[in-house]
Amino acid sequence: MDRFRDWLQRRTTMIMVPLFVLIGTVLIVTSILGISAN
Repeated sequence: MDRFRDWLQRRTTMIMVPLFVLIGTVLIVTSILGISAN
């Protein structure tokens, strides 16, 4: 478990950046589709 925790702490940025980009993309696309539907 310690090895996994160390790996996760070293790779936090590498994991979080794509996750935030994905979430942001989903929010933007959803907003655009919502605006264009009105």
